[in-house]
Amino acid sequence: MTNEISLPVQKLAEIGKQYPALNRSVNSMLLGKGRDLPSWPEYVFLPMAAWAAIVTGGDTRRLLEFPPRANPIAEMAALGTWRYCQGIYKFDTSLVEALSCTPLDSLLPVDVLKRLPEFCVYIESEGLKLETQPTVAGFFAHLEYDVQTYKEELRFELLWKDRSMHPIIVALQEGATVLECIQHVYEEENAKIRSLGKPELCSSVVYSENFARDVQKLVAMVLYLCSDKPEVDNVRQPGTSPSRPKPKKVQGGLALFPAQRPTIWEVGKRIGQSLRSATQARPSLGGTHASPRAHVRRGHWHGYWTGPRKGQRTFILKWLHPMLVNMDMEAE
Repeated sequence: MTNEISLPVQKLAEIGKQYPALNRSVNSMLLGKGRDLPSWPEYVFLPMAAWAAIVTGGDTRRLLEFPPRANPIAEMAALGTWRYCQGIYKFDTSLVEALSCTPLDSLLPVDVLKRLPEFCVYIESEGLKLETQPTVAGFFAHLEYDVQTYKEELRFELLWKDRSMHPIIVALQEGATVLECIQHVYEEENAKIRSLGKPELCSSVVYSENFARDVQKLVAMVLYLCSDKPEVDNVRQPGTSPSRPKPKKVQGGLALFPAQRPTIWEVGKRIGQSLRSATQARPSLGGTHASPRAHVRRGHWHGYWTGPRKGQRTFILKWLHPMLVNMDMEAE
């Protein structure tokens, strides 16, 4: 196990020591869903409000005890959710590069993102290069549903090599682009700050093109996991697929239990090999006036609806990887 893989495990051990009754608290929240607690969608493990109650013990004044830059609720939401599957997704470096170059300028497919293979995933890859977060080792991704405002979010929790964590939030808005979803969150936060009379604390990070490109890379990797038939394989048990945890029978009912150890999932291993082979085979010479130049067609997202026209329909998203075009013509 590499140092990068051990980082999320170390962070998980930290919250286990800090909150020894965590599993009991989580199961209590799950049991109260739709009963003495508000309900939330099936694609969300626990909403942020539940994690806030666990972290503070119901007393929000406890937040003042944490360091100024710490975000204990965001960290707990990511780590506490990930604790029950502990899937570590190792993306092939060539796949990450190709996904990063795939445009995400169309509307964000919100429904597709709700098909995360697990409630929270941890993604790491040597090919992940973020301009604004140069020391990131990997990141958690999970979904949030505000039980009061009914707003939905895709939440990232970046894990840096020094073991610190940093949240990035993307609002899930139907009919909006990725950039618009990013801007919406920061504009709302800045509006709250201005209402408190602290305009100097407003963040301008949303207007950074580098930051926007970084977030789009994270979204693209998550979208790939949610797309139709992604190449994901279990290192120890080839042929198996990731899934969400299921409760087990215990005295008095059902309960969830944390995964005993991380599961390593290789993502895009064969695709990455094909991409590298295609790059090496790409001709350096151009074509003639009669035959178009051989080139590598950039990868792109392809979405379509499936199901009966008058019934429940599902939007399917596929990522079509880069392909060699006119290779045969060039060989002639």
